Amino acid sequence: MVYDISDPKSFEDISKFWVSEAENYADKNIPVILIGNKSDCERVVLKEKGKSFATSKGYDFEEVSAKTSDKVFDTIKNFGGKVAKLKDSNTKSLN
Repeated sequence: MVYDISDPKSFEDISKFWVSEAENYADKNIPVILIGNKSDCERVVLKEKGKSFATSKGYDFEEVSAKTSDKVFDTIKNFGGKVAKLKDSNTKSLN
C-alpha cells in the first residue's frame, strides 16, 4: 500500500479504505508493506506516524521517492525476497 507523505488524505485513505480491501480480498498469509512515497517532497505525514501504523498492522514499512528512485529498488528487492522466502517455505511444508 502506498501513500503520499505530502498529502495527509492519502495516508488517511490507507486506514479508511485500503486496509479493509486488503483484508477482504488478499490472501491472509501474504506480507504487506506500507510505503510512504514522495520522500523528495515537503513532508506533511511524519515518518513515525507511517511506521507506527505499519507496525500496529504487522506490515513492513519504508519511505521512497519514485521521482528520484531513492530506496525504490532496494525496497522492492528486499520485500520481494521476503515474499519469495515465504512462498518457498510454504512449498516445502506441502511436500
